[in-house]
Amino acid sequence: MPAMSALLLVLAVVSAVIAALAVHELQIWLERWAYERHAQD
Repeated sequence: MPAMSALLLVLAVVSAVIAALAVHELQIWLERWAYERHAQD
């Protein structure tokens, strides 16, 4: 079933890209939150 394997590969790649973007956004959010928290002190 090469078509099934290709589909699974595409799903894996898409999932990896989404996960990487989510982690990147989370890091930016955490840095901004930490900066604002320190700015209030």
